[in-house]
Amino acid sequence: MNPRFLRRIFVVLGSALALAACSQIAKEVFTAPVVKFEGVRMGSLSLTGSTLFIQLGVRNPNRFALSATHTEYKLIVDDTIVVGEGQSNDSVTVGARDSTSIVLPLDVSWNEMTRAGGGALAAGEVNYRIVGKITANTPVGAHDIPLDAKGRFAPLKPRS
Repeated sequence: MNPRFLRRIFVVLGSALALAACSQIAKEVFTAPVVKFEGVRMGSLSLTGSTLFIQLGVRNPNRFALSATHTEYKLIVDDTIVVGEGQSNDSVTVGARDSTSIVLPLDVSWNEMTRAGGGALAAGEVNYRIVGKITANTPVGAHDIPLDAKGRFAPLKPRS
């Protein structure tokens, strides 16, 4: 066999093995942050809808900082009705082994809220779920972190 051909095969195989090893190391080094629901508050009101502000807590268990560069999310009521979708390109940094809160704005229409919140008028509360993903840059590459938080919201409850 041609020595040049063998050399190319070894270079390709060596590169593939190195890439696979780096990918495995990155998976073992990176631990997904813990994202939890902290609250929802109603913002501005209009004739067609409202702005909600969804507050999430993010805890970074890693030995390095994470920088979230993009977030996509949707609000689902009673696990069936999507009342709003949003995305944010705001950059948020969570220090190594630190926590922070992020606030996600979400415009919702009265039509969807009415359809979803019929039970809220009777019960005073709505079960909801926020799903999506947070894209974070790390020293070992970009990672998509799943977002799935549940809670209850009392839209008719007066603020204290």
